Amino acid sequence: MSNLGDLMRTFADETNANLEAVIMQTGIKMVDSLVNKSPVDTGRFRGGWICTSSRPSQIRGKSIKRRRPETIRNEAITKLSDAIGAQTSFYIVNNLPYASVLEYGLYPKNVKRGTKNRKTGRYEIRSANGYSKQAPTGMVRITKKEFKRDFIKSIKSMRAKK
Repeated sequence: MSNLGDLMRTFADETNANLEAVIMQTGIKMVDSLVNKSPVDTGRFRGGWICTSSRPSQIRGKSIKRRRPETIRNEAITKLSDAIGAQTSFYIVNNLPYASVLEYGLYPKNVKRGTKNRKTGRYEIRSANGYSKQAPTGMVRITKKEFKRDFIKSIKSMRAKK
């Protein structure tokens, strides 16, 4: 088996699971996880996840619009269906310029003033030791670790329905 897709097909065949349903269920769970684990300041980052099939989105900067989690989830369902039907890849990306800072903690370690809270007008320090206080271990890395567990859970769930 050379790739994850081959492994998934073999696993699904061996367990008599519906692979398309497993992929859909696991994919939606991954999207929900990424969105829900995303830190929120203005909501732009959390709402900036973009789902595509075939190739990753190249939308950058101000072209990325803030969207509600339900909108992202519906987009994921559509793009996952497209990817499954065409037997191609599914992507979820966040191309905002500070995405890697949130994931890998590249904030300055000694913040002097912090970020201005728009509601209170006061400055707040929203990072600690270079990491976001809301997502100190990132979102993508955690979701990636959860993927295997969720995939196996989906397989078992599909088997139980048969």
